[in-house]
Amino acid sequence: MTSSAASHLLPVGGHPPETAEFDRALLDLMDAHVAVLRLDGTIETVNAAWERFSEENGGDPSATGVGVNYLDVCTEAATGDHSVIPVLRGLRRVLRGADREFSSEYPCHSPTVQRWFHVRARRTRVGGLARVVVVHQDVSENRRLQEDVRARSLLLDEVDAAVIATDLDGVVELWNSDAERLYGWTAEAAVGRPLRGLLQATERLGAPHDVVTALSRNGKWEGLLTVTRADGSQVPVEARSTYVHDGDGLRSGIVSVSVDLSLRVAMEEQLARSNRELKAITDSIGDGLCVLDADGRITYINPRAQQLLDAYVTEALGVRLTRWMHRPDGARIDNLTEVDPSDPAEASLRRSDGSDIPVEYVMTSMVGRNAHDPAGWVVVFRDISERRWREARISRELEETRWIARIRDALAEDGFVLYSQPIFDLATEQVVQHELLVRMRDPEDPDNIIPPGRFLPIAEAFGLAREIDRWVLRQGLRVAATGMAVQLNVSATSLDDTTLPHLIEQLLAETGADPKLVVFEITETALVDSTEHAISFAQRVNALGCALALDDFGTGYGGFTYLKQLPIDELKIDMEFVRDATTNPASRHVIDAVVSLARAFGVRTGAEGVEDQPTLQLLRALDVDLAQGYLLGRPAPLDPEVTRRMQERPTP
Repeated sequence: MTSSAASHLLPVGGHPPETAEFDRALLDLMDAHVAVLRLDGTIETVNAAWERFSEENGGDPSATGVGVNYLDVCTEAATGDHSVIPVLRGLRRVLRGADREFSSEYPCHSPTVQRWFHVRARRTRVGGLARVVVVHQDVSENRRLQEDVRARSLLLDEVDAAVIATDLDGVVELWNSDAERLYGWTAEAAVGRPLRGLLQATERLGAPHDVVTALSRNGKWEGLLTVTRADGSQVPVEARSTYVHDGDGLRSGIVSVSVDLSLRVAMEEQLARSNRELKAITDSIGDGLCVLDADGRITYINPRAQQLLDAYVTEALGVRLTRWMHRPDGARIDNLTEVDPSDPAEASLRRSDGSDIPVEYVMTSMVGRNAHDPAGWVVVFRDISERRWREARISRELEETRWIARIRDALAEDGFVLYSQPIFDLATEQVVQHELLVRMRDPEDPDNIIPPGRFLPIAEAFGLAREIDRWVLRQGLRVAATGMAVQLNVSATSLDDTTLPHLIEQLLAETGADPKLVVFEITETALVDSTEHAISFAQRVNALGCALALDDFGTGYGGFTYLKQLPIDELKIDMEFVRDATTNPASRHVIDAVVSLARAFGVRTGAEGVEDQPTLQLLRALDVDLAQGYLLGRPAPLDPEVTRRMQERPTP
């Protein structure tokens, strides 16, 4: 903000406060250190922040105060700190009129604190006289944010995937170490060059030649590519690309994550990069600002404050600001004067549409008749919604990172455990099978078992679901080898793995498990996502002698078609219809229709989610074959006898 901005800022509506008092209050409210220099370098005016900085750093405020030649101060500082020399040169050029404006960043470290400042000197006219306004802004926080961005880049290097970030034209901005390893280009060679000039992709399974073009149509893209490396060799990769949006929701770049399919079977989603914009000092105030009279009524409101309050000037003038102000807990703020001017407070602005905007605000009094009777108040507040969102996002990302490490440790250290839930034959009321369900041991408390809802979504999002499926498959077939009939779930991700049937065949041979005791359970949703691979998987396991159950039947539109295409042995009715079957006629009709359909195709029916006796009786009346649920048995650890027999057999 220039000095002229303060001197020309007048309240709208009503009588303005004394100009000098208003200017002083406004300047003292600013966080930046502001001084006005004569053309010979003599300091003519400083604000409160300038004076506080001198005092807080153990200096003599008079040494850099009004009447002191600032050129001399900078010259003396430059003798011990060469980083001040460019600032001194720029300041001299502005003072003598060679340049109208100069700005730069320089370090200003103390023995205990690392600090950086942005200095701006601008030649202007005040009251008809040529002056130079010098503004020092503490940008240490922004420097720390930049370090945080660099730390995130290092974190990306720990992710076992190639991560590439480009601008909207496809020019590379970030190229992590896995990208160097995977594609053969160093980061130094890649950054600043168009991605399409570095990597030539060959179409595989419908993938486009130009990912940027595909993104412009759909907003995101994922698929399989064969990419030519820097040395001319080719590598198959699984890639995912998406736009990155800035704080205003506008597209600001593209992030692509790719995994070498020749070396690994999983990929990790990209970790969205985040930036924090520098808040520059401009000719207008970027934060919301209101001037209040002694009664707290608004006498001036700037455009940004109008936006935050969602109120026009005519609506706001003469109204108490507390009409919009609430505490973070929702309680009304009745007295703004309780706020310490040196300590920003947080509040919520209640807008006319009923929405709340979190803000951070400070206020200072304008001198009136005496210190206890101010002429009014100046309140400045800024929207911290983005900061809250950023903090929440960082918290989520850190939590995801911790879960990824937990899952990998569990895979490496046998940290998973199988639970089983009994499946009853409703005709004989006997347990005929057990569905095997995966759980995780808490690494901090092995006696605590973590349910799948806590870790499976993360595993699926970051490409670890296949490894968990394979662990369940190995352990499940060992259980079957003891003579227990089991049902094993296969995720949509694993259905895409064409090597899975070969592994099943190998494990059946190694464990000696009877294929007739094994039922593989796939969902209707997985079939929709990967129909071709699912059909191939079903045919292969059927040929091995294993059975196939279609889970969540009735939730989609393709179930009838799959009955014709797949060798299905059981239809498992979705628990959405089972749980309210006794009270919802529509659910009963669906169950009845599924049973009739299954009979026509010669397959069994099963019902999940049986939690009470009336539901069980209804299912038996509707001729459902199998049932499972909390009423019949909750998921529990494997029977000790089964575990003992597993340990007696060789591990495949």
